Amino acid sequence: MLQTLVNVFKGIITNMTGRPSVTWGTQLTPAQNSYPAYAEILADTAYETFGIEIFIHSGAYSTEARDILVTIGIDHAGGTTYTDCEINNLIATNCGTPLFGGVRYYFPLYIPAGSAIAAKASVSHATVRSVYVGVRLFGRPTRPELVRAGSYVDTFGAVTAASDGTTITAGEANEGDWTEVTAGATTKPYWFWQVGWGANDASLTAVMYALDVGVGGVGTEELVIQDALHLSSGTVEQMNQPLQPLVGYFAEVGITQRVYVRMQCHGTPDSNLSTVVYALGG
Repeated sequence: MLQTLVNVFKGIITNMTGRPSVTWGTQLTPAQNSYPAYAEILADTAYETFGIEIFIHSGAYSTEARDILVTIGIDHAGGTTYTDCEINNLIATNCGTPLFGGVRYYFPLYIPAGSAIAAKASVSHATVRSVYVGVRLFGRPTRPELVRAGSYVDTFGAVTAASDGTTITAGEANEGDWTEVTAGATTKPYWFWQVGWGANDASLTAVMYALDVGVGGVGTEELVIQDALHLSSGTVEQMNQPLQPLVGYFAEVGITQRVYVRMQCHGTPDSNLSTVVYALGG
């Protein structure tokens, strides 16, 4: 009888320890529409890891429209010279508390042992306040031969001058139009995808959004992400992803592609919507 091989990560490195808390992770103080210095999250990873989950939360404040971008820097030598090109401009507009889900990203990115990891944040609001970032790194696989990990993550559509993404219009009864987030064709291959969004709105409504990501040309878009579900809340200005395990989408895509996003809302969309796409390769 054949036995199916299954990999399990036996080691997890994280800055979210102890009792669950609305302050889990590392507190960041953003700058307005710019990035301050990095804040260290992990000083020295004990072993090599093959995936990183990033949990951004508690950046929402009542009646305030707060577009937020977070960048993760990694120093493979365990110092404080962090590389900006690791994971740039994760959009986490009005991210809710852990009680409501917050905003999470996952990338199967290889990080060598002895690395230091840091984060920094940018916010659109003049009162910068704070936001929290937690990470989990996954290592010590039981079946290393089954693990695939990338070496780079590229960001498409972020607008750092406004701490948001590329402007997009959500459809209601029908899908919204495709909006391009690339400035020209891609130059590298990718195999793992993520999408984020924001609404620069001080009075969010309780609605759901489904996001699609397509690659190709105008009129020939091929789906790589279909109906990624995101939520906004009308109680406090919070935007969240549904509570679910590590999220992401596997799709092999070659070079010279353009990347597009479309949205559909189950009710009346919030104002000033934007979107950013992330693609991993290597």
